Amino acid sequence: MKISAHITFFYRDEQIDDRWTNADKKFPYLKKIIDEYNNYPVNVDIYIHSNKNFDLGIINHNAYNNGTLKLVKHNLNKYILFKGKNYYLTWASRKIIKNQRDKYDIFIYQEDDILIPRNAFNYWQQNKSECLENKLNLGFLRIELKDGVEYISDLEKKLSKKIEVNKRQYLINDVNPYCAFWIYDKNELNAWINSKFW
Repeated sequence: MKISAHITFFYRDEQIDDRWTNADKKFPYLKKIIDEYNNYPVNVDIYIHSNKNFDLGIINHNAYNNGTLKLVKHNLNKYILFKGKNYYLTWASRKIIKNQRDKYDIFIYQEDDILIPRNAFNYWQQNKSECLENKLNLGFLRIELKDGVEYISDLEKKLSKKIEVNKRQYLINDVNPYCAFWIYDKNELNAWINSKFW
C-alpha cells in the first residue's frame, strides 16, 4: 500500500513582526507534518505545492525515509486578475493527483497547518470501508490548540445527530464538513474525478 500526500504551502517572505517572516513561522509546522508521515505504517510520498521554490533542507528533508519528498512550484501569476490569487494554490495539486490516480492506493490533501496523526489515519483505514458500504464518508474534525485547550474551529454548534453502522456510532457532520483536508482511497478518488464536482 502506498500513499500520495499533497500539502499546500503558500510561501511569504515579508516580515510579519519584528523578527519573523511568515515562512519562518510556518516551517516548524511543515516539519511536524513530515515527521508524522515518517511514522505512518505505510509508505507516503509527499508533494509540497508552493508558490515559490525554497530549500527543503530547511525542514530537514534528509531525515524523511518513509517515501519521497518533493517540492512542486506553481506559477500563480496567471491568476493575477483575481482577488485572493493565493487561494488558487489549493487547487494546483489536482492535475498531479489526477495523473497519479492509478499509481497510489490512498490520496491525501491538506493545507500546511493540518497535522493528521498516525492514529487518525489508522482509524480512517479501519472504519472507512464500512462507512462507504453504507453510503457515508468518514470525515474528521479540525482541532486547534490554544494555551493547552482544544477547540473545534470549523463548527459553530455542537454535532448532535448520530448514525449506527454495525453497532458502532458515528456523529453526522451536517453543520460544516469543511476542514482543509481530505483523504480518499483510489476508488473514492476516481469516483470524484469522474463526477461534475472535480
